[in-house]
Amino acid sequence: MRIEIKNVQMSDGEEDIIEETAECKLYFKNGKIYIMYTSAENVSVMIIISDKETTVKRSGETKNTMTFERNAKTLSWYNTPYGRFEIEIFTEKIMNALTENGGNFRIIYTMTMQGQGIYNDMKISIKE
Repeated sequence: MRIEIKNVQMSDGEEDIIEETAECKLYFKNGKIYIMYTSAENVSVMIIISDKETTVKRSGETKNTMTFERNAKTLSWYNTPYGRFEIEIFTEKIMNALTENGGNFRIIYTMTMQGQGIYNDMKISIKE
């Protein structure tokens, strides 16, 4: 399967679009959806989707675990070679239309790091 990610970020009136495509594994287990892929920067990514929350785990040179809960604030730590940063995430919407054959997933959230808020509209598409 193939994953396509498009994240539109807005910060201080500036728009930035981050796009990524990779081969991925998608499976359903115990009421959760798992998506696994390796990014272009050679970072292993696992996305775990449940009814209550979505968790994104990254491991490699930069490590972090981000948790998204509808209409809630969550805290995360972003570990980089330059230090460890706290991230606050407020999730506005999570929309899930994934099946075993692929589909679409979307998260709209604001991430605040070191006092700067960044609006994100991340769309994930998985196709065979």
